[in-house]
Amino acid sequence: MIKGMLKTGLFLFVVAAISGVLLAYTQSLTAPVIEKNQKDAEEKALNLVLPSLRFSDEITSEKDGKKITYRVGYDKNGDLTGAVFKVSPKGFGGLINTMVGINKEGQVVNYKILSLSETPGLGSKLTSDDFTNKFKKLLETNKTPIFKVKKDKGDVDAVTAATISSRAFCVGINEALNNFNIFKEQILANKYSPSKDNKPNGLQNSIGGTK
Repeated sequence: MIKGMLKTGLFLFVVAAISGVLLAYTQSLTAPVIEKNQKDAEEKALNLVLPSLRFSDEITSEKDGKKITYRVGYDKNGDLTGAVFKVSPKGFGGLINTMVGINKEGQVVNYKILSLSETPGLGSKLTSDDFTNKFKKLLETNKTPIFKVKKDKGDVDAVTAATISSRAFCVGINEALNNFNIFKEQILANKYSPSKDNKPNGLQNSIGGTK
């Protein structure tokens, strides 16, 4: 009986070991693909959240012990258009990974939710056209909106039955806006600097590749 148990245990150990190796191998193959897809999605979202001709690589700024990363955009004349921030507020089901574009005047231009784990049919509606269009209209009609849901005396229409998710979304928008205001001087000091061959130095166009 003991011998049989040892054989069974050895068999399970071998199976677990093989499964672990296969899982690690699969992850090694898929991880680069997933990372590339994420970067491609971010590149495509850049011009949506902050219409610009070119974007810088990630820039890190630090002030009073606080450190942030962001990218700045430039127009056809090489003038700075604003900054793009990535924020990840915690919603009902997990992080809501979002890109937020803020122009050089400090106004939110647009946003793009890259990924979220909110409840299907409820919090997931943050990515719906209905919510997006209402938010865009708010930005167009109110230059200084209060980025809180209306239940909290703000100007943002919450997703029905998903107040927690809506509040988290607003937290992300405010985080990006606060970062811009805190680091405004450093952000606006970024200058477009073409390389010796008159090509953008480390800049990328709105669809990813160098230009």
